[in-house]
Amino acid sequence: MKTVYILETNFAGNGCQAMQFARYQGYKVHFLTSNPNDYLGRLNPLPTDIADEFTVIDCYSFKSLAMFFDENIDDIAAILTFDDFHLEVCARLCERYNLITPNSGAISKVRDKQVARELINNQHSKVTACSFSLANAPDTAPLDYPVVVKPTDESGSVGVTVCYNNSDWQFAIQKLIELPTNVRSYKRTNKILVEEYIGGEEYSAELIWCTDTCDWQLIGITKKYVTSGTSCVEIGHTFPCTKEIICAKSVEYEIKSWLRDIGLTSCVAHVEFKSHKDKLYLIEINARAAGGNIAELVHLCFDIDLVECSLNIALGKQKKVELPSSTSFGAIRFIIPKKAGCIINIKTPEAESSICKVNVRNKFPIQFDGDLSASFRLGYCISLEQTFITAENAAFRFVEHCEVHYS
Repeated sequence: MKTVYILETNFAGNGCQAMQFARYQGYKVHFLTSNPNDYLGRLNPLPTDIADEFTVIDCYSFKSLAMFFDENIDDIAAILTFDDFHLEVCARLCERYNLITPNSGAISKVRDKQVARELINNQHSKVTACSFSLANAPDTAPLDYPVVVKPTDESGSVGVTVCYNNSDWQFAIQKLIELPTNVRSYKRTNKILVEEYIGGEEYSAELIWCTDTCDWQLIGITKKYVTSGTSCVEIGHTFPCTKEIICAKSVEYEIKSWLRDIGLTSCVAHVEFKSHKDKLYLIEINARAAGGNIAELVHLCFDIDLVECSLNIALGKQKKVELPSSTSFGAIRFIIPKKAGCIINIKTPEAESSICKVNVRNKFPIQFDGDLSASFRLGYCISLEQTFITAENAAFRFVEHCEVHYS
């Protein structure tokens, strides 16, 4: 029996779902993780409980992983990851064993936001940007305010700050200096990207690579909601968003052209962008199924599972899918802390009939220092309705009535 190897998972549990799909298709599942305790209180069931086997190994070390796989080379069906920080090492491993994978060079480009920005700027709507080493950070922003400052290789809005003045800038730089390692024990590079701030609404496009046509297929577009002010943390999503809502022409053509510019293929892609004054502006390209439970919304509304698509692409059997002619609308809203402190409990209200799922973290206490990022989401609710607006409103009402208790 061939084995599907899953290299870590995101905290939305996409890797856990992939393991279940693989077992259903008759494969043995082996989970690799640097620290299984990372998932305690975040995922239930735990990935180590779903897998047939699991191994604790340094998942950032290509050398250690290659030694492991060299000993198991005959039973590898696929190697996948659903965690941004392991995409490049996973691609290199797949290339080593002649498995289906995005090109590791393309993965390197999307993981470095400066490189991706330069490639897209050469062909499409230009965003003024520059970069510098954190060790040589200037005292003021090198571009006119407002600007967005971010690590070139982070994920989940970690370290992203909108700066409107010198005070915001100095706070953002100090925050990056004090947090060299993130919640996934990933040590960031010292390269920082600064971009002009682009207004407008924020969206993401969900695409799959079809192995039968060797081309991208746009599955749908998600409307995204982020915090205001200096933070840029996603607090909710609604799917699907019709192309008519986005004030830009040729949305699908533009997004696919970005992927071609990068040279990305053979994966599920989650492309974040803004629409402003009839133009699209790239935020970032992710070579994996969307986190933030967007994949779950797509499944609820379209009966298309992006995690299963990820597995099928890696196994070489993902065909172009038929999109529904009519659909329901799904919305997710995250429960986030509104102040710093020690969180000891979360009380949720009685759910309306349109609320189809509620998930709240159950491991307390949680110490929140006030620096909001995706890793500090305390839970979420998902609503399913017949219109875009009613789905949004139902999820919003539920979260507004959640109570976060502090010691």
